[in-house]
Amino acid sequence: MPRPVVVLDNPRNEENVGAVLRLAANFAIAPADVRLVDPCPLGGRARAAACHAEPYLDGAPRYGTLPEALADCAWAVAFTAAARDFPTERKVALQDLPSRLGALALPPDAPTALVFGTERVGLPHDAADLCPWVATIPLPGYPVLNLSHAVALALCALTPGAVAGTDTGEAERIPLATRGEVERMYARLGEVLATVGFANPGNGLVPVDLFRRLHARNPLTRADVGTWM
Repeated sequence: MPRPVVVLDNPRNEENVGAVLRLAANFAIAPADVRLVDPCPLGGRARAAACHAEPYLDGAPRYGTLPEALADCAWAVAFTAAARDFPTERKVALQDLPSRLGALALPPDAPTALVFGTERVGLPHDAADLCPWVATIPLPGYPVLNLSHAVALALCALTPGAVAGTDTGEAERIPLATRGEVERMYARLGEVLATVGFANPGNGLVPVDLFRRLHARNPLTRADVGTWM
């Protein structure tokens, strides 16, 4: 299975952050693979919630923006209760995530971001757009989970051994583009399309969104990005 990287975007409750750090220790995720984007101050309550995982409080890296936190990731999955707002091609249910990731045949050590939004409003649409896939956690009742609970369910679903490997070894010989490289490609595409006057096709999407939908099906290699650039 690709290496899970938990990314918390703008968390506002230090106890939730502490609980997520404790979960990372439970699932043997390295402190450097819990990335905090513009987090709230972490004090005594975070330390109490991270009981037995205190080294994670200092070891989890901080980032100023979400693109910085995702820059070296091979793939990224946004978790949101508002998946209805996204095109079908980008949606994946939690129970299907292991098999879908297995089908991508990413290298075993490829960092794969699991991105979670702030407690009050969740993950903004523009933040979710940085991720090829948008995941939902099906629930029979109230659809919004506590942040740490959502992370726990996601990590349970992706526990090593849950994905039936389909990697033949070929993927390890083909360098995949990181999310930072892909975003630079989209920025360049947007500039070119604006220059040539490419018009919206009337479906409410900006032109670059069409490419995001297309590329949500499979990871891009560095050669692919070079072709588009």
